[in-house]
Amino acid sequence: MLKIAEKRIVEHVYETSERASLQFPEVEHPEEIDAFLTTHPEITHAFLWTGKGNLDFRSQPGRMTDPVFQAEHKEIAVELGHMLDMWSGELIAKAEKNGVWEGRRVYISSESVPRGGRMLYESFVHFPPRGSTHEHPALAGFVYDEDYLRNDFFPQALKDVFPDQNANDTSHPPPSIMIRKGKEQAPLAASCCWDGAAPDVERDFGSVFQGLTLGIRPFGTTIADISNRITRWAFLILGALSLLMGGGMIFAYRNVARELALAKLKSDFVSNVSHELRTPLSLIRLYAETLELGRISTPGKHQEYYEIIRKESERLSSLINNILDFSRIEGGQEGVQLSRDRHGGPGANHAGLISV
Repeated sequence: MLKIAEKRIVEHVYETSERASLQFPEVEHPEEIDAFLTTHPEITHAFLWTGKGNLDFRSQPGRMTDPVFQAEHKEIAVELGHMLDMWSGELIAKAEKNGVWEGRRVYISSESVPRGGRMLYESFVHFPPRGSTHEHPALAGFVYDEDYLRNDFFPQALKDVFPDQNANDTSHPPPSIMIRKGKEQAPLAASCCWDGAAPDVERDFGSVFQGLTLGIRPFGTTIADISNRITRWAFLILGALSLLMGGGMIFAYRNVARELALAKLKSDFVSNVSHELRTPLSLIRLYAETLELGRISTPGKHQEYYEIIRKESERLSSLINNILDFSRIEGGQEGVQLSRDRHGGPGANHAGLISV
């Protein structure tokens, strides 16, 4: 949230500064700087540098009657003149790089300026003015002083980040955010909900507004409380998921055990059926071969062997019918009646057990 807030504040100062830079006088008309300052009361000082030793530095005309402001005007004019004579090329290059890489028209830096025994935070905006060329480079700029940043710019920027209409929403109150100087604890500016307590999390500004720090504090709570609450919920969810996973593993184990038992029953069934089918087939083959070899001479024995072959055939048919009935039951068909071996003969009891 602090990173988003910083990004929006930086975008806001660039938009404001670029609009003002488009209205700055051309290189050929430095006398229009006073009129520019009059139409932009938020700007404290403005300047136009056209070469070494050629600096036109102006301040708000309505404030030049203040001796403290006059002293600040003279001190900044001297220091800025020396700095531009030495570093104008670098400042012009930075402004041009901002335009090429970031799509910006201006370059913004910040300085601490003395005023009446205090060090004030002021932002300097630099840009190539209209009429500046590579053969005759020029540099223009203006200054936002701490009073404007404290009373107008930062409060409006914070209001854009966290609108005031959400302040009375007790169900979803906005977090409170403040901006302070790096070495001071008192806020330079704060949102509507700031209660004066120390921020829970802080973040230093980057290239723009260097030396300032953003701080945030949730409304009516702390980030530690929010973190603890999220942690508790995370453990509850993790515990519930663990229970679900444990139940799923038990359910899967029971299903696998049931399938293994069912597979064993099927294997045993096939083994028993194979044994029961072998018995009548062996008897039928034995008596048929005996009759085929002509080893039976009496008609009574012939009749007895024929009856045994018939009964074993019926028994074999009964076993096969039971197997087919079992297959239909396993397939889910209803209304199936198992065929039972009601005939005598060897193996009849075993066949009945299989049919059940």
